[in-house]
Amino acid sequence: MSDTRTQIRTKGHSQTIRSQKLEIVARQGPCFPNPNTPTSESNQLRNWDQVRVRSINKKHKAQRVPFDNEVNSDHGYNTVKIGLGTPRQDFYLMVDTGSKSTWVHCKSCTKGCKSDKPLFDPSKRSTYTNNTATCNGPFSVHYVDKSSISGTWGCDTLTGDDHDLGAIMNFRFGCGQEIDGDFGDAFGVFGLGKGESSVTSQIGSAMKMFSYYIPPRSDLNGNLYFGNEARENSNTCSNQFTPLVKDDLVNYYVDLVDEDDELLDTCYSLEGIEQFLLPEIKFHFGQGSTIDVTLTYQGKIWTPHDNKRSIMCLAFASTKGVTIIGNVQQRGFNVIYDLEGQRIGFGTKCA
Repeated sequence: MSDTRTQIRTKGHSQTIRSQKLEIVARQGPCFPNPNTPTSESNQLRNWDQVRVRSINKKHKAQRVPFDNEVNSDHGYNTVKIGLGTPRQDFYLMVDTGSKSTWVHCKSCTKGCKSDKPLFDPSKRSTYTNNTATCNGPFSVHYVDKSSISGTWGCDTLTGDDHDLGAIMNFRFGCGQEIDGDFGDAFGVFGLGKGESSVTSQIGSAMKMFSYYIPPRSDLNGNLYFGNEARENSNTCSNQFTPLVKDDLVNYYVDLVDEDDELLDTCYSLEGIEQFLLPEIKFHFGQGSTIDVTLTYQGKIWTPHDNKRSIMCLAFASTKGVTIIGNVQQRGFNVIYDLEGQRIGFGTKCA
Protein backbone atom coordinates (compact mmCIF):
# COMPACT_ATOMS: atom_id res chain seq x y z
CA MET A 1 0.00 0.00 0.00
CA SER A 2 1.27 3.48 -0.82
CA ASP A 3 2.42 5.64 2.09
CA THR A 4 -0.29 8.32 1.88
CA ARG A 5 0.23 11.05 4.49
CA THR A 6 -2.50 13.43 5.58
CA GLN A 7 -1.88 16.14 8.16
CA ILE A 8 -4.88 16.61 10.47
CA ARG A 9 -5.56 18.43 13.71
CA THR A 10 -7.78 16.93 16.42
CA LYS A 11 -8.42 18.48 19.82
CA GLY A 12 -5.61 20.95 19.26
CA HIS A 13 -2.97 18.33 18.36
CA SER A 14 -1.31 18.08 14.95
CA GLN A 15 -1.22 14.51 13.64
CA THR A 16 0.11 12.65 10.62
CA ILE A 17 -2.10 9.86 9.31
CA ARG A 18 0.13 7.57 7.22
CA SER A 19 -2.59 5.29 5.99
CA GLN A 20 -6.32 5.09 6.46
CA LYS A 21 -7.22 1.43 6.32
CA LEU A 22 -8.50 -1.23 8.73
CA GLU A 23 -9.33 -4.86 7.99
CA ILE A 24 -12.84 -6.10 8.75
CA VAL A 25 -13.01 -9.58 10.31
CA ALA A 26 -16.23 -11.52 10.86
CA ARG A 27 -16.74 -12.70 14.45
CA GLN A 28 -17.78 -16.11 13.12
CA GLY A 29 -14.87 -16.32 10.68
CA PRO A 30 -11.54 -18.17 11.03
CA CYS A 31 -9.53 -14.95 11.33
CA PHE A 32 -11.25 -13.83 14.52
CA PRO A 33 -9.16 -14.84 17.57
CA ASN A 34 -10.67 -17.66 19.65
CA PRO A 35 -14.06 -17.61 17.87
CA ASN A 36 -16.94 -18.61 20.09
CA THR A 37 -19.53 -20.34 17.94
CA PRO A 38 -22.26 -21.80 20.15
CA THR A 39 -24.76 -21.30 17.36
CA SER A 40 -24.46 -21.24 13.58
CA GLU A 41 -23.59 -18.12 11.64
CA SER A 42 -27.05 -18.03 10.07
CA ASN A 43 -28.81 -18.36 13.42
CA GLN A 44 -26.69 -15.62 15.03
CA LEU A 45 -27.35 -13.31 12.09
CA ARG A 46 -31.08 -13.91 12.44
CA ASN A 47 -31.04 -13.35 16.21
CA TRP A 48 -28.98 -10.17 15.95
CA ASP A 49 -31.21 -8.80 13.21
CA GLN A 50 -34.38 -9.46 15.22
CA VAL A 51 -32.98 -7.61 18.23
CA ARG A 52 -31.83 -4.75 16.02
CA VAL A 53 -35.27 -4.35 14.44
CA ARG A 54 -36.92 -4.15 17.86
CA SER A 55 -34.27 -1.69 19.01
CA ILE A 56 -34.65 0.83 16.19
CA ASN A 57 -38.44 0.64 16.01
CA LYS A 58 -38.69 1.54 19.69
CA LYS A 59 -36.52 4.60 19.14
CA HIS A 60 -37.86 5.95 15.84
CA LYS A 61 -41.28 6.50 14.32
CA ALA A 62 -40.13 8.20 11.11
CA GLN A 63 -40.36 6.38 7.79
CA ARG A 64 -36.77 7.06 6.79
CA VAL A 65 -34.39 4.12 6.53
CA PRO A 66 -31.39 3.93 8.89
CA PHE A 67 -28.30 2.67 7.11
CA ASP A 68 -26.93 0.14 9.51
CA ASN A 69 -23.79 -1.92 9.94
CA GLU A 70 -23.53 -3.62 13.34
CA VAL A 71 -25.60 -1.06 15.08
CA ASN A 72 -26.26 -0.78 18.80
CA SER A 73 -28.02 -3.73 20.34
CA ASP A 74 -27.38 -6.39 17.72
CA HIS A 75 -23.88 -6.41 19.25
CA GLY A 76 -22.04 -6.62 16.03
CA TYR A 77 -21.07 -9.18 13.46
CA ASN A 78 -17.96 -7.59 11.93
CA THR A 79 -14.92 -6.40 13.86
CA VAL A 80 -11.75 -4.38 13.34
CA LYS A 81 -8.46 -4.71 15.17
CA ILE A 82 -7.23 -1.51 16.81
CA GLY A 83 -4.50 -0.60 19.26
CA LEU A 84 -4.83 1.71 22.25
CA GLY A 85 -2.08 3.37 24.23
CA THR A 86 1.71 3.44 24.38
CA PRO A 87 2.81 0.69 24.35
CA ARG A 88 -0.21 -0.32 22.32
CA GLN A 89 -2.66 -2.93 23.52
CA ASP A 90 -4.69 -4.65 20.79
CA PHE A 91 -8.45 -5.24 20.75
CA TYR A 92 -11.07 -6.51 18.29
CA LEU A 93 -13.97 -4.05 18.39
CA MET A 94 -17.38 -4.37 16.74
CA VAL A 95 -17.92 -1.97 13.84
CA ASP A 96 -21.05 0.08 14.53
CA THR A 97 -22.35 2.85 12.28
CA GLY A 98 -25.11 3.49 14.81
CA SER A 99 -22.88 4.18 17.83
CA LYS A 100 -21.58 7.68 18.46
CA SER A 101 -18.74 6.57 20.73
CA THR A 102 -16.04 3.91 21.06
CA TRP A 103 -15.55 1.88 24.23
CA VAL A 104 -13.45 -1.02 25.53
CA HIS A 105 -13.39 -3.30 28.57
CA CYS A 106 -11.04 -1.88 31.21
CA LYS A 107 -9.03 -3.56 33.97
CA SER A 108 -10.96 -1.55 36.56
CA CYS A 109 -14.13 -3.40 35.46
CA THR A 110 -16.13 -4.79 38.38
CA LYS A 111 -19.01 -6.44 36.51
CA GLY A 112 -19.42 -8.41 33.28
CA CYS A 113 -15.83 -8.31 32.04
CA LYS A 114 -14.71 -11.93 32.40
CA SER A 115 -12.13 -12.69 29.73
CA ASP A 116 -9.16 -14.93 29.10
CA LYS A 117 -7.38 -11.91 27.57
CA PRO A 118 -5.93 -8.86 29.31
CA LEU A 119 -8.34 -5.94 29.71
CA PHE A 120 -7.23 -2.42 28.89
CA ASP A 121 -4.96 -1.16 31.66
CA PRO A 122 -4.64 2.66 31.63
CA SER A 123 -1.95 2.57 34.34
CA LYS A 124 0.45 0.88 31.89
CA ARG A 125 -0.11 3.36 29.03
CA SER A 126 2.16 6.40 29.09
CA THR A 127 -0.15 8.36 26.75
CA TYR A 128 -3.40 7.78 28.65
CA THR A 129 -5.11 10.75 30.29
CA ASN A 130 -8.40 11.35 32.06
CA ASN A 131 -7.77 14.74 33.62
CA THR A 132 -8.72 17.16 30.85
CA ALA A 133 -12.06 18.76 30.00
CA THR A 134 -12.92 16.21 27.28
CA CYS A 135 -11.15 13.21 28.79
CA ASN A 136 -12.95 12.65 32.06
CA GLY A 137 -16.36 12.21 33.60
CA PRO A 138 -18.89 9.37 33.62
CA PHE A 139 -19.54 7.33 30.46
CA SER A 140 -22.60 5.17 29.82
CA VAL A 141 -24.54 3.60 26.95
CA HIS A 142 -27.93 1.91 27.38
CA TYR A 143 -29.29 -0.35 24.66
CA VAL A 144 -32.95 -1.12 24.04
CA ASP A 145 -32.42 -4.85 24.60
CA LYS A 146 -31.59 -3.95 28.25
CA SER A 147 -27.83 -4.38 27.85
CA SER A 148 -25.62 -1.50 28.97
CA ILE A 149 -22.07 -0.33 29.54
CA SER A 150 -20.89 2.27 32.03
CA GLY A 151 -17.53 3.63 33.18
CA THR A 152 -15.46 6.75 32.64
CA TRP A 153 -14.24 8.77 29.68
CA GLY A 154 -10.53 8.70 28.89
CA CYS A 155 -8.16 9.62 26.05
CA ASP A 156 -5.24 7.75 24.54
CA THR A 157 -3.46 7.11 21.25
CA LEU A 158 -5.42 4.96 18.78
CA THR A 159 -3.70 3.02 15.99
CA GLY A 160 -4.93 0.44 13.52
CA ASP A 161 -4.08 -3.18 12.82
CA ASP A 162 -0.35 -3.47 12.09
CA HIS A 163 -0.26 0.34 12.14
CA ASP A 164 -2.24 0.60 8.87
CA LEU A 165 -4.19 3.40 10.54
CA GLY A 166 -1.72 6.06 11.67
CA ALA A 167 -1.75 7.29 15.24
CA ILE A 168 -4.72 9.39 16.37
CA MET A 169 -3.59 11.27 19.45
CA ASN A 170 -5.92 11.97 22.39
CA PHE A 171 -8.64 9.72 21.03
CA ARG A 172 -11.68 9.89 23.35
CA PHE A 173 -13.26 6.56 24.34
CA GLY A 174 -15.23 4.96 27.13
CA CYS A 175 -13.39 2.85 29.68
CA GLY A 176 -15.95 0.16 30.53
CA GLN A 177 -16.24 -0.74 34.20
CA GLU A 178 -19.73 -2.27 34.49
CA ILE A 179 -21.23 -4.31 31.65
CA ASP A 180 -24.69 -5.84 31.52
CA GLY A 181 -25.63 -8.10 28.61
CA ASP A 182 -23.91 -10.39 26.15
CA PHE A 183 -21.43 -8.62 23.89
CA GLY A 184 -19.86 -11.87 22.73
CA ASP A 185 -16.13 -12.19 22.14
CA ALA A 186 -15.49 -8.61 21.11
CA PHE A 187 -13.84 -6.21 23.54
CA GLY A 188 -16.03 -3.23 22.78
CA VAL A 189 -17.48 -1.05 20.04
CA PHE A 190 -15.83 1.01 17.29
CA GLY A 191 -18.33 3.85 16.87
CA LEU A 192 -18.78 5.16 13.31
CA GLY A 193 -22.07 6.96 13.93
CA LYS A 194 -22.59 10.69 14.28
CA GLY A 195 -21.61 12.80 17.29
CA GLU A 196 -18.52 14.56 18.56
CA SER A 197 -17.12 11.39 20.15
CA SER A 198 -17.50 9.18 17.08
CA VAL A 199 -14.45 7.97 15.16
CA THR A 200 -15.44 10.03 12.12
CA SER A 201 -15.59 13.23 14.16
CA GLN A 202 -12.34 12.65 16.03
CA ILE A 203 -10.30 11.59 13.05
CA GLY A 204 -10.31 15.12 11.61
CA SER A 205 -11.95 17.38 9.05
CA ALA A 206 -9.79 15.98 6.25
CA MET A 207 -11.30 12.53 6.72
CA LYS A 208 -15.02 13.17 6.19
CA MET A 209 -15.39 10.07 4.07
CA PHE A 210 -15.20 6.40 4.91
CA SER A 211 -16.07 3.22 3.09
CA TYR A 212 -16.25 -0.46 3.91
CA TYR A 213 -16.51 -3.71 2.01
CA ILE A 214 -18.46 -6.57 3.58
CA PRO A 215 -17.36 -9.84 1.95
CA PRO A 216 -19.93 -12.38 0.78
CA ARG A 217 -18.76 -15.04 3.28
CA SER A 218 -17.46 -14.98 6.86
CA ASP A 219 -14.26 -16.82 5.90
CA LEU A 220 -13.23 -13.78 3.83
CA ASN A 221 -12.08 -10.46 5.25
CA GLY A 222 -13.34 -7.04 4.27
CA ASN A 223 -11.86 -3.58 4.67
CA LEU A 224 -12.61 -0.19 6.17
CA TYR A 225 -11.06 2.91 4.56
CA PHE A 226 -10.97 6.54 5.67
CA GLY A 227 -10.27 9.83 3.92
CA ASN A 228 -8.17 9.85 0.78
CA GLU A 229 -7.91 6.08 0.61
CA ALA A 230 -11.68 5.70 0.89
CA ARG A 231 -12.02 8.10 -2.02
CA GLU A 232 -9.28 6.49 -4.10
CA ASN A 233 -10.57 2.97 -3.47
CA SER A 234 -14.15 3.99 -4.27
CA ASN A 235 -13.04 5.67 -7.48
CA THR A 236 -12.10 2.22 -8.81
CA CYS A 237 -15.73 1.08 -8.42
CA SER A 238 -18.90 1.60 -10.39
CA ASN A 239 -20.84 3.72 -7.87
CA GLN A 240 -24.46 4.73 -7.30
CA PHE A 241 -25.20 7.47 -4.75
CA THR A 242 -28.31 8.41 -2.80
CA PRO A 243 -28.55 11.40 -0.43
CA LEU A 244 -28.77 11.25 3.35
CA VAL A 245 -32.20 12.57 4.22
CA LYS A 246 -32.65 12.94 7.97
CA ASP A 247 -30.82 15.13 10.44
CA ASP A 248 -30.35 12.50 13.14
CA LEU A 249 -27.82 12.78 15.97
CA VAL A 250 -26.58 9.19 15.64
CA ASN A 251 -27.93 7.24 12.64
CA TYR A 252 -27.62 7.60 8.87
CA TYR A 253 -30.93 7.68 6.93
CA VAL A 254 -31.78 7.24 3.26
CA ASP A 255 -35.04 7.15 1.29
CA LEU A 256 -36.07 3.60 0.35
CA VAL A 257 -39.13 3.63 -1.88
CA ASP A 258 -41.83 0.97 -1.47
CA GLU A 259 -43.42 0.44 -4.88
CA ASP A 260 -45.27 -2.80 -4.19
CA ASP A 261 -47.48 -3.63 -1.22
CA GLU A 262 -47.65 -7.30 -2.15
CA LEU A 263 -46.38 -9.65 0.57
CA LEU A 264 -44.01 -12.38 -0.52
CA ASP A 265 -43.32 -15.80 0.96
CA THR A 266 -39.72 -15.59 2.13
CA CYS A 267 -38.83 -19.27 2.69
CA TYR A 268 -39.08 -22.05 0.14
CA SER A 269 -38.51 -25.81 0.12
CA LEU A 270 -36.13 -26.94 -2.62
CA GLU A 271 -36.51 -30.64 -1.83
CA GLY A 272 -36.52 -32.58 -5.08
CA ILE A 273 -35.65 -29.49 -7.12
CA GLU A 274 -32.31 -29.64 -8.93
CA GLN A 275 -32.35 -26.21 -10.58
CA PHE A 276 -34.05 -22.99 -9.61
CA LEU A 277 -33.91 -19.33 -10.55
CA LEU A 278 -33.54 -16.63 -7.93
CA PRO A 279 -35.45 -13.40 -8.51
CA GLU A 280 -33.58 -10.17 -9.08
CA ILE A 281 -34.05 -7.95 -6.04
CA LYS A 282 -33.42 -4.21 -6.16
CA PHE A 283 -33.48 -1.42 -3.62
CA HIS A 284 -35.13 1.66 -5.12
CA PHE A 285 -33.75 4.81 -3.50
CA GLY A 286 -34.86 8.44 -3.73
CA GLN A 287 -37.94 10.50 -4.45
CA GLY A 288 -36.73 12.84 -7.17
CA SER A 289 -33.40 11.60 -8.47
CA THR A 290 -33.68 7.84 -8.03
CA ILE A 291 -31.30 4.89 -8.24
CA ASP A 292 -31.86 1.12 -8.33
CA VAL A 293 -29.32 -1.02 -6.47
CA THR A 294 -29.39 -4.72 -7.37
CA LEU A 295 -28.48 -6.99 -4.47
CA THR A 296 -25.80 -9.64 -4.84
CA TYR A 297 -26.64 -13.33 -4.60
CA GLN A 298 -25.19 -13.48 -1.08
CA GLY A 299 -27.12 -10.34 -0.18
CA LYS A 300 -30.55 -11.86 -0.72
CA ILE A 301 -30.24 -15.45 0.56
CA TRP A 302 -30.36 -16.87 4.08
CA THR A 303 -30.10 -20.61 4.67
CA PRO A 304 -31.16 -22.14 8.02
CA HIS A 305 -28.46 -24.11 9.83
CA ASP A 306 -30.18 -27.51 10.16
CA ASN A 307 -31.27 -27.54 6.56
CA LYS A 308 -32.49 -31.14 6.31
CA ARG A 309 -35.40 -30.17 4.07
CA SER A 310 -33.36 -27.98 1.73
CA ILE A 311 -35.00 -24.76 2.90
CA MET A 312 -33.79 -21.51 1.40
CA CYS A 313 -35.04 -18.08 2.48
CA LEU A 314 -34.90 -14.59 1.13
CA ALA A 315 -32.88 -12.52 3.63
CA PHE A 316 -35.74 -10.24 4.62
CA ALA A 317 -38.09 -10.02 7.57
CA SER A 318 -41.24 -8.00 8.14
CA THR A 319 -41.03 -4.95 10.38
CA LYS A 320 -43.28 -2.18 11.56
CA GLY A 321 -42.06 1.40 11.42
CA VAL A 322 -38.46 1.92 10.36
CA THR A 323 -36.83 -0.35 7.76
CA ILE A 324 -33.22 -1.39 8.34
CA ILE A 325 -30.64 -2.11 5.65
CA GLY A 326 -28.47 -4.67 7.41
CA ASN A 327 -25.25 -6.59 6.95
CA VAL A 328 -26.61 -9.32 4.73
CA GLN A 329 -28.04 -6.89 2.17
CA GLN A 330 -24.69 -5.05 2.02
CA ARG A 331 -22.65 -8.13 1.23
CA GLY A 332 -20.49 -7.71 -1.84
CA PHE A 333 -20.80 -3.90 -1.94
CA ASN A 334 -18.21 -1.24 -1.30
CA VAL A 335 -20.39 1.13 0.74
CA ILE A 336 -19.27 4.77 0.75
CA TYR A 337 -20.20 7.36 3.38
CA ASP A 338 -19.53 10.79 1.90
CA LEU A 339 -20.22 12.91 4.98
CA GLU A 340 -19.19 16.18 3.36
CA GLY A 341 -21.45 15.55 0.36
CA GLN A 342 -24.18 14.12 2.62
CA ARG A 343 -24.68 10.98 0.54
CA ILE A 344 -24.17 7.21 0.66
CA GLY A 345 -22.93 5.18 -2.27
CA PHE A 346 -22.99 1.55 -3.36
CA GLY A 347 -19.94 0.41 -5.30
CA THR A 348 -19.56 -2.70 -7.44
CA LYS A 349 -16.98 -4.00 -9.93
CA CYS A 350 -14.13 -2.47 -7.91
CA ALA A 351 -10.60 -2.85 -9.25
